[in-house]
Amino acid sequence: MYKEEKKQLFVIALSLSLFVIILLLAVLIEPVEKKSPDNIAILLSGESRRERLTGLKHGLEELGFREHVNVEYDVRSADENKQRLAFLAEKIVQSEPKLIVVLGGLEAEAVLNAQQKLPGSNGPTPVVLAGVASAAARGLYTNGHPLDHLTGVENLDAELSGKRLEYFKLLLPHLKRVGVIYEPGIIPSEQGLAIAQQAAPFMGLEILKYPVRSADDLLALETTLQPGACDGLLLMPSFIIESGLDIFYQLSLNHKLPVFGLRVKGASDYYFASFGPDVYHQGRQTSRLVAKILKQGFSEAIPVETPDRVEFVINVQISQQLGIKLTPEQLQYADRLIEGGDGP
Repeated sequence: MYKEEKKQLFVIALSLSLFVIILLLAVLIEPVEKKSPDNIAILLSGESRRERLTGLKHGLEELGFREHVNVEYDVRSADENKQRLAFLAEKIVQSEPKLIVVLGGLEAEAVLNAQQKLPGSNGPTPVVLAGVASAAARGLYTNGHPLDHLTGVENLDAELSGKRLEYFKLLLPHLKRVGVIYEPGIIPSEQGLAIAQQAAPFMGLEILKYPVRSADDLLALETTLQPGACDGLLLMPSFIIESGLDIFYQLSLNHKLPVFGLRVKGASDYYFASFGPDVYHQGRQTSRLVAKILKQGFSEAIPVETPDRVEFVINVQISQQLGIKLTPEQLQYADRLIEGGDGP
């Protein structure tokens, strides 16, 4: 009987001791506060930029940044409306996210203007460019260096206009007159036009200018393009032009005009040929810079990068629809060929 009582007392004493230890630990050890996800604000002018966003998210996920776990995305689209773009840029700046990703040059200008108008209490939020054309000409560089709170990927779309013209001539030796579709007032569009004009005489080409300022202007090309006026169309950087894939596809078939464009989403299916950095891969390349800032902050300048890959794509199916016969020697210049199917 005595042994049983002694055993019970020992169990009670042990239980009380454990309870006291747990109580002391609860008091002494401060609770670890769960870190909330980093907020990444993303601004895009419209759906023509959406593929960059897809590449950005895929790249970040592979680097360990998962939506609703350690990052949250605040994605805002202006639906191809420049006035709304400025309004959304101000809303993003006022929200003071961890960082801001802009999916084009117009978006970059809108955010930087908003930051000047609405300076934050802790300085400007870091801005990451996800494929911006003519960054230097836009003033995103100061004495050859990016602004202190800015980094990203420049796509060189304007600078590559001369190379597109060279490839165009390579595929179509009979090419003489090239209609250039550009948007006046848009820096990379005008810069690309100027580069094409400088390169054209060396290839025996004449440049014909076709300015567009709206989607209605794109539709009007159906009537403003006179039969035989040019032998092909070369597209310049512009979110209005980039959003007109179907218009250019129908225009190409109706007028039997090959269209040479940028590597925007759908370019492989809608254009005779395209050359430049793929928009999806621009987003993936940008994800590495975003990840670096999320991990290390923006304590020192991070250089703006150029594209780590460019593609030359030929749509053989469209060339056949246009009655253009390409030789095996011409086709071998392409990084990728689009063949078969029933079109877009």
